[in-house]
Amino acid sequence: MNKYSLLFNAFLLGYTFIVLILSELFINIYFVSFSFSIYFILILTFFRINKFNVFSLNMLFIFFCFIFIGGRFISCDMEFLFGAEQIVFSIPDLFNQERMISTNYSIEESLFIYRYIILWFGSFYFGSILYKYKHDRINYYPSLCKKCTVIKVIFFLSLLTIVLLKGLDLYKVYQTGYISLYIRSEEVVWKGTLVFFSMTLLIASFAFINSNQYSKFNSKYIYLLGVIDLIIGKRGEFISKIIGAFSVNNKVNKLNFMKIFIYIIFLFLFLNFIMFFSFRENEFSFNIKIIDAIAQLLFSQGTTLGVISYSILDVESVNVRLSIKSFIPGINFFYTTFFNEIPFYERSIGQLISFRANEGLYMNGGGLGSSILSESYLIFGYLLSLIFAFIFGFLLSHIEFKKNSTHFFKYLWIVAIFLVPMLPRSGVSNFSVSVTVFIITYQILKFTIYKRKDIK
Repeated sequence: MNKYSLLFNAFLLGYTFIVLILSELFINIYFVSFSFSIYFILILTFFRINKFNVFSLNMLFIFFCFIFIGGRFISCDMEFLFGAEQIVFSIPDLFNQERMISTNYSIEESLFIYRYIILWFGSFYFGSILYKYKHDRINYYPSLCKKCTVIKVIFFLSLLTIVLLKGLDLYKVYQTGYISLYIRSEEVVWKGTLVFFSMTLLIASFAFINSNQYSKFNSKYIYLLGVIDLIIGKRGEFISKIIGAFSVNNKVNKLNFMKIFIYIIFLFLFLNFIMFFSFRENEFSFNIKIIDAIAQLLFSQGTTLGVISYSILDVESVNVRLSIKSFIPGINFFYTTFFNEIPFYERSIGQLISFRANEGLYMNGGGLGSSILSESYLIFGYLLSLIFAFIFGFLLSHIEFKKNSTHFFKYLWIVAIFLVPMLPRSGVSNFSVSVTVFIITYQILKFTIYKRKDIK
């Protein structure tokens, strides 16, 4: 670590503690919003100073956290700086949940969440840079048998299955509305399971082929699935697929930070405009003034902050089975086989949160979603959640800086690119369980199809 990087990292550490101390003294909405936004800008900037690629797993994760968790703070900043229409009138307005349940947190409860989020992302950042400076980057590509015929067959069969299932979803949404996709029933369970396994095989085969070298192979099919998701109204899945398919293109490494930032902001604006023409009811309306429209867009994207607040302050904890299920695949299947049936609302932490918020709306398809920040708190508690954030940052850096060392890590990096953008709005299991399943799938592809033990 050179002296300049050490200085910048020390500055961020100092800024973190100063913000935590001042938040006790200056209880002001603009202090909270600006200190949060500056904190994220500093983290993104220092990642670049520490030579993290713009499309690295760590930077993508922080950027989408800035949008999905920090959107309300940015909206508040825009009201102060540019005169956008005022949406937030008090500190609790930033943290209250409005959809499915209406909360009314105190300033003390709101600042508790604020400090937790600051510490969580600080832990993530320092875990990320620790790996970077403990291990040198390895820059070479492994040689690998280029016989991918069987893998391509798996890819196209999975693609066909997913297109058919999404076609059924599109028809259902057209007939009965977007929320009908999530009305609790056995059909939703088996269809969700089939989609999960099909998407696993699709992304695994895509990653396996593209991990030989940077390639555009079949990216257009991933884009196609993303467009179908957008038409249906699934914005999160659209973003994940677009970012994932785009990231395997080696041209992204030639784009500078500002260009990529502008492209992503344009993508969000375009995405929310095009949602008017999807089958999903839009969650907000644009004002005449462009600045007001952007502020409303960012505020609506930041609704995850309310979900985090509700999960930590009202749900507080989860049972042991759900905690274990967040890391080990198949726990629910094992439990229902040898013990009792599991109600819909206890099949994941995200489902439980939505059920607790509003049972009636939940059973009719409503949902709040979740977040890796809130779920790590529910599973581990305050202190261990911060340790989890540190380890998670270290792990993402491990995958990022070893992606060019072996075929396996390149495969794992491509898989992770599809998962990381939506982690601010999804749970721990969306990463840990999915990565475990993809690793098992990799081993199956490696030994049964290639029948080679020398592939690393």
